[in-house]
Amino acid sequence: GAGGDQAAALDDLAAALTPRGPATDLALAVRRALEDTGGRGLAAVVAVTDGRRTQGDGPRAVIEALEARRVPFYALGVGDPTPPRNLEVTELACERRALLGDPLEVEGAVRARGFAGTSLELELVARAPGGEPGSAGGPGGDEEVLERRTIEAPADGQTVRARFTWTPQAVGERVLALRVPARAEETVADDNERAVTVTITDDKSRVLLVAGSPTFEYHALKTALVRERTAVVSCWLMSADPRFPQDGNERVDALPATLEALRAFDVVLLLDPDPDGLDAGFAEALKRFATEHRGGVLFQAGPKFTAGLLARPDLRPLLDLLPVTTGGGAPEVRLGGEAWPLKATADGADHPASRLHGDPERSRWLWSRLPGPFVVFPVAREKAGATVLVRHDDPQTVSDRGGRPVLVVQFFEGGPVVWLGTGETWRWRGLAPRVLDRFWVGALRFLVQGRLTGGRARVEVLTDKEQYVLGEPVRVRVHALDRGFKPWAAPGLEVVVKTGGEDARLELAPSPRGQPGWYEGTVLPAGQGAVEVAVRLPDADPGEPPVVATALVRASDLELAEPMLDEALLASIAEATSGALVAPGDLGGLAERIPSLTQRLVVAGAPILLWDRWATVLLVVGLLAAEWAWRKRSRLV
Repeated sequence: GAGGDQAAALDDLAAALTPRGPATDLALAVRRALEDTGGRGLAAVVAVTDGRRTQGDGPRAVIEALEARRVPFYALGVGDPTPPRNLEVTELACERRALLGDPLEVEGAVRARGFAGTSLELELVARAPGGEPGSAGGPGGDEEVLERRTIEAPADGQTVRARFTWTPQAVGERVLALRVPARAEETVADDNERAVTVTITDDKSRVLLVAGSPTFEYHALKTALVRERTAVVSCWLMSADPRFPQDGNERVDALPATLEALRAFDVVLLLDPDPDGLDAGFAEALKRFATEHRGGVLFQAGPKFTAGLLARPDLRPLLDLLPVTTGGGAPEVRLGGEAWPLKATADGADHPASRLHGDPERSRWLWSRLPGPFVVFPVAREKAGATVLVRHDDPQTVSDRGGRPVLVVQFFEGGPVVWLGTGETWRWRGLAPRVLDRFWVGALRFLVQGRLTGGRARVEVLTDKEQYVLGEPVRVRVHALDRGFKPWAAPGLEVVVKTGGEDARLELAPSPRGQPGWYEGTVLPAGQGAVEVAVRLPDADPGEPPVVATALVRASDLELAEPMLDEALLASIAEATSGALVAPGDLGGLAERIPSLTQRLVVAGAPILLWDRWATVLLVVGLLAAEWAWRKRSRLV
């Protein structure tokens, strides 16, 4: 019957309409349709659409394109005019390293649409790495619901935050996930969970804090480290009276000045140390602490003692550790003037020692918003193999490499070393105390990694983001070092990219920015899910596992965020072009509603059929071939 024919027509139409992109651009589609017809007459443009535009120009551009050709617009409106309902976990943040038995704060955010005023259930769960979401399986253990909480859904498009506290009870890696159980009326159900991997250890980092004088920086950092639950700090204030009891969780009675004494620590922090309290033996012991013990060293320059320390030839082993060449200048002071802001480099946006937020762009923005320093120690340049994470964005110090380096890191024969060219991070406390804590905790995590792993891994694999939209390229960056911890110097570096259970090999090229040991490349995932990038250096030991970085690829939510049928917009375009909005039930009568377009061609005489015959075509081709053969024989061509 007629109903069956109409249903079959709709099925054929749906099969023919295959999406070829992640977004809808109605104006571009109409322009291309008009261009494809050339100058031929066009009776109408028929669009099967919900009227939603997720990119490109608005309805005015559609009307102008159609009016220029005097073509009516007929819209077959498809979709549900009812707003969608959706729950989404938009954020999950916590420290990636936790101490056994020590409470870990976990913070998340949920966005709701269509559920305002209703009760939502949040679940914080833990599972072994590799376990599937919502399953009871996974290598090493079952999924465990750590806490359930009921919250009230916010207004449409708004977010509600929730904070949890979890105390890990076992050493190892666990995947923490925050989720909102999916509901049947949701349009999208794969955004109801976010997860992070947390490493639990029972080892506290032992820190030696040496300061030349009791500056604001010393007091702020001492307080932060004493409060940090994963660290045990011993302070040595060089200007203190000998009878003064030194600060810290574990006090020391003298400056540890030998390698044996320094072996009791994982990290040494030097805050503008007084060179009169140091000698050649300490400098040599500190150098061996980094190279043999894989200990971390941070040197913070200051206006009081650093210039004199750099001029001491007997402290040369300590200067060898530094990742910068200072040039022997005096510190720049801008008191009472404008403090130029700090600027994170491309490497610093997501480096462990400078990561202020899980999102690299957000981290870079935070660096630019922090109070800039008034005192910056001059640095001529970074050493070969060092990485500049933060620069001083002062126009007077900008060179061909950018502003003057303020935060620089390197691995000195396996030991992590940090240069901090200013002693004013304490000024962040009033504006962003959590950022201050995160910076120093992150720097401490970076400095202690050499001791935790028995030596620094020679490969670091980074992706520019943690999550991608399907169709978006994944940018891969790899920092590789040889066995002497010098930058890898090969013309290319091969990585293995695993997506959807399939492995593919990708050749990375050296960084276009000329950074030694850095390689870059892009991969376009074929589908949703996890993308694993694995790197194993050619000189790796037999059985040594590759270094892996993982990113998540998700379907674009542009089309699903506002999938409602916009009848008002389609009707306005149709009315402006003398067309009509057609309901799916009226599809059968659409052809009769489109005005007939008939064109008459008037000629002066009867058509000549000569050129419609094969004999004429063969004759012309034969004559041209004969002429070419004659010219070839006569050597005219």
